[in-house]
Amino acid sequence: MNMSATAISGTEIRSFRKKNKLSQTEFAELVGVSMRAVQLWESGDRNVSSLAERTIKEVFQTYKPKEATGSKSRNIHTFVNNENGDLIVQAPLLGAEAFARYLDELGEAGALQSDEMVSFIVDKIDRGNFVAFRISGDSMNGGLIDDTPDRAIVLGKELPMDLWMNGFGESKFGWVILTKRNVLFKDIVGFDKETATITCHSRNDSPEYADFKLSLNDVHKIFKVIKRSF
Repeated sequence: MNMSATAISGTEIRSFRKKNKLSQTEFAELVGVSMRAVQLWESGDRNVSSLAERTIKEVFQTYKPKEATGSKSRNIHTFVNNENGDLIVQAPLLGAEAFARYLDELGEAGALQSDEMVSFIVDKIDRGNFVAFRISGDSMNGGLIDDTPDRAIVLGKELPMDLWMNGFGESKFGWVILTKRNVLFKDIVGFDKETATITCHSRNDSPEYADFKLSLNDVHKIFKVIKRSF
């Protein structure tokens, strides 16, 4: 596989998929984009963005078929009905103690291992990728009804990477942002498309929670928080 500084082509992506017996959906999940993005790359109707290219190169370099690694299958969310007839999503829980492990596993084609699953009542079945997070700290707790206290559990729906450059809009509960160094729970209050930079904001007005800017080049995944449990 050509790993030079030149842009990755749709032909290279298709070749990698076929070699590793991956469907377009499976490759999209590894990269963190929609299946439609993979289809457009392979057909030549869309160029690979610089953000996606960084992740694709990591996948090219680190991906190993599950049969070769001997690792357990990653946890994925499931939809079931409880005894009351409610539709619930069961999602893998990532506590603060597991964040570092998750970041390490992202370097191995995005594998996720979690020893615990949590459930949230939802309105409908959704094809998105869901992960639950245990919150550490009070940076998003400003005392209002939509704010989130320390140790709460939130359900995040992943925003595919190919949609990042469209902007982030408002989120009632905030965003979970996985960077190269840590996991953040913030509001995204600004987006500079020219520099691919977001402005992160805390709801707690204590001085140590000042706004700061973050380059999307340092971000692995972004989840919109859609449910909470206290």
